[in-house]
Parts: sequence; structure tokens; C-alpha cells
Amino acid sequence: MRRSLSALFLVLILLVSNTSICYASDNNTPKVLMNGKQIGFGDQDPIKESTTVLMNADPILSSFGIFDAFFQNMFKDKWDSNKRTGLYKLENGSILGYTREGQEFQILSNVNYFIFDGQKINIDYAPRMVDDKLFIPLSLIQAMFSYREYLVSYDPNINVVAIYHTSLKNPFQELSWATGLPIENSSNNNTTTIPIQQESDKLKTFKKEIEHFLGKNIWYRQGIAKDSQGNYLEKLSPVWILKVTENGSFYTLHLKSGEKTYTMDYIHFSTEVYMNFLDYNPYTTYKWTDKVWDHIKKDSVFIGMNQDMVSLSLGIPTRKNITTYSWGVMEQWVYDYKSFGTTYLYFKNGILTSFQQTK
Repeated sequence: MRRSLSALFLVLILLVSNTSICYASDNNTPKVLMNGKQIGFGDQDPIKESTTVLMNADPILSSFGIFDAFFQNMFKDKWDSNKRTGLYKLENGSILGYTREGQEFQILSNVNYFIFDGQKINIDYAPRMVDDKLFIPLSLIQAMFSYREYLVSYDPNINVVAIYHTSLKNPFQELSWATGLPIENSSNNNTTTIPIQQESDKLKTFKKEIEHFLGKNIWYRQGIAKDSQGNYLEKLSPVWILKVTENGSFYTLHLKSGEKTYTMDYIHFSTEVYMNFLDYNPYTTYKWTDKVWDHIKKDSVFIGMNQDMVSLSLGIPTRKNITTYSWGVMEQWVYDYKSFGTTYLYFKNGILTSFQQTK
């Protein structure tokens, strides 16, 4: 009997030892912080692979306020309606969802890109299915949520992924859930501290005046937006405003379109922003021919265009002269270009009938 008990006790010791060894191996699992608070992944830990970290998409999307429609009991009731914001569904190895701001996105397994609001965005590593869950790479998270001014960094020295807002002082410093204060010895002295930009009252006012365009997908209508190499942003490109900064006497919009970033300066009033951007997708709003879109992108017009087409092509006119007759309405649109002269356009019942330019 004593031998049996001794043998059983020895087996229990071995089991406990093996359990400890398995638990110790979890130290190789990357920890993921969202604004200094650790994200829980249950029994499906992030996977460190090559130069990236793959992680279950569900906890990441949930951290950004996008929840599984099935588990929210909204799959049957709301998915087919117009109220799909903040929901996603996983089917056949891909995720289809909508951000809280209403942008549609699709994440596919085993391909090096994803779709965001109709735009194909390339990433360095393909998502893949792991135990019926879609795991996504760091590059996808940063590309998808950069419009909210979020960045993603990985420090291999401490094996920590930091998903953080650009205003966070130290993205690798873990905070206590209870107090919001830093946990001792959780930060790495070798990590880079991101300074917090102190906003002036003027900048706060400017951002307040253009908040209609912040945190959503918008379309570039006109203006001078350039990347770091001096290349201009193509007209009617979908963009996100990453952030707004102040530099002396002017403000700068930092824009994201595809994989590139652009800047656009404003010296005067925020009303110019309303002239430079659209808050709707023009391609889905208007079912026009390729000829029309080609002229709009080239800032040109032709006889037979309607007023919506001309507005998208040339922008808002300097002034309008309207005359009403018994048979309809004649309008003269005037565009005063300081360096290029003046352009006059004439409409009959909303259709362009003639135009002229003086220098």
C-alpha cells in the first residue's frame, strides 16, 4: 500500500513538474499591449513568425470596438440592414466587417493584401487560419487603423507588441487595469519615448472646425497634396486624415492613401478643407462614363456636362450669375484664377452649353 501511495505521489510530482515546464514555455509568447493594457487571447496565443507577429483577429478588432456579429446576437437581425457599423463576420476563411465609422473591410487568408473601403492595401505578411480563427500580422493592424492615429511596434528584446495611439508617451509601458498607473519594471529603458504634442488653442479650433472629415474615409477633390518625393496625390483618391499639426503660421494635414502618406498645408481658413475633400465616394454616387471621369481628373470640361460634373472637375465657382426665363434657367459660372485668367461657363437648365477663357 505504501509503495502504491509513493508511486502515485511520484506521478503527481512529475505531472506538476511537466505543467511548470509547459507554463515556462509561454514566456516565448509575445505579449500584446493596447495603449499600455494587455490584450487577452485566451488559449490562442499570438505567434512569433519570421519578422512579424500573427495574432487572433477577434481580440484585436474587439479592442477597436468591432465585434463578432454572431456572438453579439446581431447576425440575423442587423447584418443585412444598414446598421452594420462595429460588426464583423468570419466565413470561409475571410472576415467581412465594418468599422465604427462605417468603412467596409475584408481580410482574406493566405494573400498579402486586404480590402479597406474598396481599396486594395498590400501588407508584408499574409493572414492565415489557425484552429478556425483568422490570425493577422502587425502590418495589417497598422495599415487598417492608421486613420485613427494608431501605430504598431514590436520590441523583440522584451517580446512585446505595442498597439498605441500616437499621443501615448511610452507604448511599451504596461498600465494597471485597476489604477491606470505604470506597472513597475514593465518598461524597457532602451525603447524610444514618443513625445506628446501640446496643441495650441488655434490648432484645437482648426481641428474642431474640420472634425466632419476626421476619423472617416474621405475623397481628395482638389488642392496640393504631395508625398515626401514631391509626387502629387491623384484627384478623387480615397484618403484618411492621420493627424493635423501646426507649424508656425500654417496647419498641415497628414494624409494616408494606399501605402503612401501625403501632406497638405493650410495657411488661411478651415473652409478650404471643405473645398478640397468629399465626404462621400463619388464613383458609387455617380454612374458616369469613363469620358466624364477622365475630364474630371484632368480638371477639364466639355459641352453637355451637368453641373455636378463641372463642380467635381473645376470646384466651386468664384461666383454665379443666374437668369430665369419662362422656358427655364440660364446660369453663368465664373472662375477667377489669379495667374491663369478667368473662365466663364454657361448652363441652360443645368447643362453646359458653352465656355470661354480670358487671360
